[in-house]
Amino acid sequence: EIIIVNDGSTDFTADIINTLANDLPEVKTVQLDHNYGKGYAIRKGVALADGDYIVFMDADLDIHPAQIDRVLNEFRADLYDVAIGSKRHPDSVVDYPLPRRLISTVYYWIIRFLFGLKVRDTQAGFKIYKREVLLAILPRLMVKKFAFDLEMLAATHRLGYKIMEFPIRVTFSRKFGRIKLRDCWLTGIDTLAIFYRCRLLDFYKYPSFLNTRTPKVSVVIAVKAPNGNLKRCIDACMRQDYNDFEVIIVPDHGSMVLDVAFKHNDRIKIIASGAVNPSVKRNMGAAEATGDILAFLDDDAFPYHDWMSTAVRQFGNQEIAAVGGPGVTPPDSPLLERASGYVYASPLVSGAYRYRYIPHRYQEVDDYPSCNLFVLKTEFETVGGFSSQYWPGEDTLLCREIVAQGKKIIYDPHVIVEHKRRPLFRKHFAQISRYALHRGYFVKRWPENSLRFAYFAPSLLILLIIAGIPFTTIPFFRNCYISLLGAYLGISFICSINLNGIVSTLLEFAGIIATHATYGIYFLIGLTRQRLGHHQSTPDDMHLKIIQFKKISDYPDSYPFQHFRQQSLPNMK
Repeated sequence: EIIIVNDGSTDFTADIINTLANDLPEVKTVQLDHNYGKGYAIRKGVALADGDYIVFMDADLDIHPAQIDRVLNEFRADLYDVAIGSKRHPDSVVDYPLPRRLISTVYYWIIRFLFGLKVRDTQAGFKIYKREVLLAILPRLMVKKFAFDLEMLAATHRLGYKIMEFPIRVTFSRKFGRIKLRDCWLTGIDTLAIFYRCRLLDFYKYPSFLNTRTPKVSVVIAVKAPNGNLKRCIDACMRQDYNDFEVIIVPDHGSMVLDVAFKHNDRIKIIASGAVNPSVKRNMGAAEATGDILAFLDDDAFPYHDWMSTAVRQFGNQEIAAVGGPGVTPPDSPLLERASGYVYASPLVSGAYRYRYIPHRYQEVDDYPSCNLFVLKTEFETVGGFSSQYWPGEDTLLCREIVAQGKKIIYDPHVIVEHKRRPLFRKHFAQISRYALHRGYFVKRWPENSLRFAYFAPSLLILLIIAGIPFTTIPFFRNCYISLLGAYLGISFICSINLNGIVSTLLEFAGIIATHATYGIYFLIGLTRQRLGHHQSTPDDMHLKIIQFKKISDYPDSYPFQHFRQQSLPNMK
């Protein structure tokens, strides 16, 4: 069989391959509506493949398909799992432009040094994989474009599969090809990221579950009113490569106007909530959901096209009740929003929790934010849903109850959304202060997933700085104080160095310092609070509450909070 993947071409490629598929029964086609990159294109092609051996070839005929038979026969007879064509093989016949030859040589030595891969050419467009190898490695890969071939081989090597090289005949149809300096730069960045994941995180060794079921997913989006972010969020949901899902939008008023493209979409439901907090809105959406899995998403979070299918596969393990993934900063964000994202992703700010903002290693967690969280509906109902008394912090309590039931919450780095940030400085710090206030309060009341040293660190820093001021009148202590303060500022600046330029570096540096101060102060305030926000329960009434709703048609577009009927679950302490 021949599988042609059209990765969002804007010319007549789609018409050409559709004609081929109609004329030739051996041809299958995959038509992608956007240019998602080589990695995603190959994933889609492999999903359609029936063969035990899968060959990847570029479509430009630099490497002619007539070479397949000879190589495939050798590969079948040997004890290898992967075979790759190599332009640098001594028996290869290559009409090779000098600039490409130079780039290939430099890249070969970089790969040899960083990964210990004993292959001479990772980039040639002719590779053969056994099917079982692809099923094992493809779900683990992050790169979508420039260094995808390298990541495939790095993961193959890390999982212990054997790789052979074979000679090829190459005739370049372009003097320099389509490689530009920017492509080289981005490939270098991707290569360093793969090195970090492979060598430092051991990223590619996580367990991979294959869930053959396709349960229905209900995406619940709490929003106050229509906005541009919501349109982009819905558009990203509609582009999912998963078929069985619905989107439930919970605004204040039912008269919200959707874009014309979504107005008559059967997948979308709108449920008016009235002026209530997001945790109540999410409970309302969950009550109306018909899916087996609830996917909670913020209106300013934009999921990747494989977000849903990637998360669902984890539920093949019956011990898993919830799955979360990173909320990365959209690369097209304005400067001050990107700077906020840099601050959140900094190890000096988020520490061990920076996996919430950048892809990190696969792991089990006990607390995850609801901006990107999948939960089994049965488990959600068992623990009573979100606490309607707290926001933010309702997701911390939900996760606490899930873990208390003996279930697992998994962080999968491939379940990615782009999450819009509050711009530095005012809105960013307002958000930080709310997080810190609730975390400080939760440390006292629900320490199971809040009593962590990392949450205390900014407050300890602020207290040490303040406590040390009176001792600066003594020369010895003054010198120690200045040295320690200088070390802190120096480390903060080094961690702020940004490849995007000096302005981004300075903004991140200032943001880190101010975030430490803001979080530290408001965390202490939270520690001293006897009651917080919407909390109305007595200290003994610490279990969550599930909200039962009448049909939404029974209420006007906007209705007061007293329409809700709350029924307490048995105390699950």
